[in-house]
Amino acid sequence: MSKKNKGFLPKRIAGVKVPKSVRNGPLGELIASSAGPALIAEAVMVARAKQIKDDVESKRNPPAVEAGLT
Repeated sequence: MSKKNKGFLPKRIAGVKVPKSVRNGPLGELIASSAGPALIAEAVMVARAKQIKDDVESKRNPPAVEAGLT
């Protein structure tokens, strides 16, 4: 009997170790599907956009100025 080919997920993705339970579980199946890479790319872009927005806002309103410490 042959095994079902659910997709292959490497042990490390971008230098981060992926636990066996994740690789073999439902999340691993989602990541290995055709929609998985698009989902990961979108999540990374959203996280980076939020980080950039927070950096810009902190430069406009430094915490010391908001607290009246200057």
